[in-house]
Amino acid sequence: EVPNDNECLKTIYKIGSYIKNSYHWEHLYYFNSASLKKVVESANMEIIIGTQLQRYSLANHLGWIIKRKGGYQDVYKIFNSKFINKIYSKLLIYKGVADSIFFICKKRG
Repeated sequence: EVPNDNECLKTIYKIGSYIKNSYHWEHLYYFNSASLKKVVESANMEIIIGTQLQRYSLANHLGWIIKRKGGYQDVYKIFNSKFINKIYSKLLIYKGVADSIFFICKKRG
């Protein structure tokens, strides 16, 4: 699992304050699904399961969209519903813009 450099807060909503906040020294490299796939293939591995995960809620994203900062999941509590977030997550994963990429791989051959 790695952060998705194509996540929606960067690519769809284009929140400048989020983009500045999202790059950390803990991550030496950033990937999207295509670039991570190239790394896996260059390591002579194949992807068994390739998907994305959405860790942050719609309420959190609304904080970034409206207030240009995180932590608003406690303010926009109506959007913390499991039902709403399940649908929101599925949509982001389907579009390839969830916040994390998740691969399970095995060695070729």
